Amino acid sequence: MTTGSRIFRNFAALSVGQVVSMTCSLIVAVILARVLGPASYGILGFGAALLSYLGLVVNMGLDVHGVRVISHDPEQTGALVGFVLIFRVIISAALFAILLGGLDYINQPEMVKIVVLIQGCGLFFVALNLDFVFQAMQQMKVMAARQIAASLMALIAVFILITSPADLYKAAGIPAAVNMGTAGVVLIIFLNSSGVRIEIRRGFSMARDLLKSSVPVALMAALNTIYVSLDIVILQFMRPQDEVGLYVVASRVLALAVVPAGILHSVFLPALSSVFDDDERRYGIARKYARTIILLGAAVGVGGTILAVPVVDVLFGEAFAGAGISSIILMVSAGMVYLTLAYGTPLLGWRRDRAYFKVLVVGAALNVVLNFALIPFYGIEGAAVATLITQSTVCLSLLLIVRSAFAINFSDLVLKSIGLAILCGMPTYFVPQIYDLPTLVDLTLSAVTFGSLFCLLAVRLQFVTVTEIKGLFT
Repeated sequence: MTTGSRIFRNFAALSVGQVVSMTCSLIVAVILARVLGPASYGILGFGAALLSYLGLVVNMGLDVHGVRVISHDPEQTGALVGFVLIFRVIISAALFAILLGGLDYINQPEMVKIVVLIQGCGLFFVALNLDFVFQAMQQMKVMAARQIAASLMALIAVFILITSPADLYKAAGIPAAVNMGTAGVVLIIFLNSSGVRIEIRRGFSMARDLLKSSVPVALMAALNTIYVSLDIVILQFMRPQDEVGLYVVASRVLALAVVPAGILHSVFLPALSSVFDDDERRYGIARKYARTIILLGAAVGVGGTILAVPVVDVLFGEAFAGAGISSIILMVSAGMVYLTLAYGTPLLGWRRDRAYFKVLVVGAALNVVLNFALIPFYGIEGAAVATLITQSTVCLSLLLIVRSAFAINFSDLVLKSIGLAILCGMPTYFVPQIYDLPTLVDLTLSAVTFGSLFCLLAVRLQFVTVTEIKGLFT
C-alpha cells in the first residue's frame, strides 16, 4: 500500500470515528449542561481540567515518542509497549493515592473534591490506552472503533442515568468507566492478534533512552495544556461557580471546532516522522498537510466566529447565554490552532523538540500572566482573550522557526484561505440579519450558506482543485 493510500484510509477511519465521537460528545455535553446547570457543569469542567495535568504525568510523552519510534523502527514495538504499560500503571496508581490524600488540602467544597476523586479513576485509562501503537502502525481503524464504542456507551449511560442535578457524581464517573472498558478491550485485542511479543525486560533496558526522549515531549504537552485549560482552573478559584460553567461551555465549543485538526495531526504525524531525514519527501508531505489544515482552519475560524453565539443559544439554552462573547473569541483561537499545527506537526515529526519546547515555554508563561491579569477584572472574556493572545504568539513563533530551519513558508496558503473565508462569511453574517428568524433556523441557514459558498469558491477559484484533492492522498 502506498503512503498516500495509507494516509487516505487512516484519514477516513479516524474521520468516521471522530464524527461519531464528536456528535456523541456534543449531545452528552448538551444533556449534562441543561440537566446539571452552569454551576454543577462547571464543577465537571474544573475536575477534567485539573485531572488533565495528572494525565500528562502518567503519559509522560510516551505516546508521541512511541509513535515516532514504532513508525521508524517497528521492531521496537514489543519492548516499548512492555515498558509503557507497566510504567504508566505504576505512575497512575501513585498519583491516585496522592490525589486521595491531597484533596483535603484543596480549598474547595466537598462536592468538588468528590467529583475530582471520581474523575481521577480516569488516570488508569491513560495508563492502559494503546491508541498510540495503532497510530504508529497506521492501523487507525482500531483507534476509531474504540472512540466510537466509548462515545456511544457514554451517550447511552448519560441518557439513562443523568436526570437531575443530583446525578453529578454519576456524570463524573461515566467517562472514566467507558474509557477504561474500551481501553481494556483494545489491549486484549493487541495482545492476542497483533503478533507482537511483549518484551518487558528489554523494554526496561531501554527505559533511560525512552524517558530521555519522551520527557521533553511530556513537558511540551504540559505547557500546551497550561494554555488550553489553566484558565478553567483559575476561574474556579477566582470567579463565581456559574461563570466557570459558562466558560466550560465555550471551551467545549472550541474543543469540538478543533477536532478535525486533531485528526489531521494524528494521520500525518507518522508519515512526517517516517521521512524526517528525507529532505525532498518531507517537504512534499508537509505541503500537502499544510494545504489541508490551513484551508480547513480558515473555514473553522471565520465560520465559527459567525456561528458561535447561535450555536451556544441553540445547544445549551438561555442559562448559558453569557458564554456568547467568550465563545466568539475562542473560535478565533480555533482558527489559530489549525495554523499553529500546520507548522507545529512537522516540527514535532522531524524531532525538533527543543525548538518546540522553547516556544511552548514562552506560550505557557505568557498565558499564566495574562490569565492572572485579566480574569479578576474581565472574567471569562478575559480568559478567552488570554487564550487567543497565547495561541497567536505560539503560532507566529513556530512559523518563524520552521521557515528558518527548513525554508518552508505557507504564507500564500494562509492569505488565500483567510481571504476566501472572509469573502464567504460576509453574506453568511449579513443575510440572516435582514430577516427575523428563529435561532435554530438562523443557525442552519448560516451554516449551510457558509459551507456551500466556501466549498464552491475554493474549487471555482482554484484554491484547490478536484485533482489536487485526489492527489492529496495519492
